[in-house]
Amino acid sequence: MNLPETWLRDLVLLLSAAGVIGGVVIAWIRLRLSGDFAGKADITALGNKINELEAKLNSVPTHDDVRRLGDRLSAMESGLATVGAEVRGMREGINRVERDLHLLLQHELAKQKAPGS
Repeated sequence: MNLPETWLRDLVLLLSAAGVIGGVVIAWIRLRLSGDFAGKADITALGNKINELEAKLNSVPTHDDVRRLGDRLSAMESGLATVGAEVRGMREGINRVERDLHLLLQHELAKQKAPGS
């Protein structure tokens, strides 16, 4: 009867040692990996940041908005081109009036300088 008691005692000692060694190994692994995984606070902060970004993305113009804006800019560009042509035409007219006015002024000055006027 000595053999089964010794065998049972050795088995209990072996299982106890295995449990202690396993616990130490698991504790060591947890310690080594503790910096590799995000904590709850980090995950919450990332979730908040994602929510902020989604809110900002909801206010970004869509492709359709940009297309309509481009159409409006094209219409304004053609309108400005028309206004520019009209302004150039007015400038030419003003230049003609200035030339005529200058000629009239010279004529009047020449009449005043001429003897017998």
